[in-house]
Amino acid sequence: MSAADRMAACLARQARQRVSFDALAAAADEGDSSLTTSPRRRRILADAAQTLKNRGLATLPKGSDGWDYSAHPPLPRWVKRTQATRPPRRRPAPRAYVKQLDFATTIKLTAADHALLGPINTLLRDQPDAEIVPLADRSYQLFGDEKRLKDIERHHLVDKGLLDLTTHLRAQPTPAPLAMYELGPAPWLLIVENTAAFTSLRDILSTWPDRSQVGWLGFGAGDQLTASIPTALTSFHERDHPIDDLLMYADLDIDGLHCAQHTSRRAQAVGLPPEPPRVMWRLDSM
Repeated sequence: MSAADRMAACLARQARQRVSFDALAAAADEGDSSLTTSPRRRRILADAAQTLKNRGLATLPKGSDGWDYSAHPPLPRWVKRTQATRPPRRRPAPRAYVKQLDFATTIKLTAADHALLGPINTLLRDQPDAEIVPLADRSYQLFGDEKRLKDIERHHLVDKGLLDLTTHLRAQPTPAPLAMYELGPAPWLLIVENTAAFTSLRDILSTWPDRSQVGWLGFGAGDQLTASIPTALTSFHERDHPIDDLLMYADLDIDGLHCAQHTSRRAQAVGLPPEPPRVMWRLDSM
């Protein structure tokens, strides 16, 4: 390997664009023990610097301040790595979409959007009435990865109402079920995000004198609660015990506020309940 090759390898490992020439010279010395004592060392290093320039790997200083003239030939004090030229972006080739996805022909989509819609388009073309299956199963069928569609509900096409899980993906999310306990017949669900508070409230409500005043007690917090809240509908249906009020017992902090807001929006989206939930804040968190 020549001195220029060793310097080029060293240059490629640098994080900064401007690199001291001493560092490159040291790399050349490490690969050839005779170079450090060679009377031609300076000429070899100068030629190597010019080779880096000719290969398009580096630019040399233009002004005299960037050169060492203490001996002949002069050597650069530093070089600048040449930034690799980015390949031109390839625009996705035009393609035909089924009627259900005709929005894809009227708006500007990214390459990632087209990569997402391609397999979905094939599904709707070949199996327009495909059985609705768990989202992870459909994800594996379309992309060979059961987690590929894990966050699809946050995708901008879904958020804009253009892409629908049921209509287009023929799938349904399967979040972990919300931990719920039916402690009495009252038409309300109280969700608690703190384990200690949940345990205390469960003990209190389980021995409440008037059972008609007690309803459902649930446990959940954060993103898990937001994802799981729709599963409460199944429990209400199975027990024939719907609710009129959804309440939360949460910490009065940023996380608690976000959790309440997200849960409220998700609950309303699935029709549970028709009004925004009421939130009871823990006083010890203020």
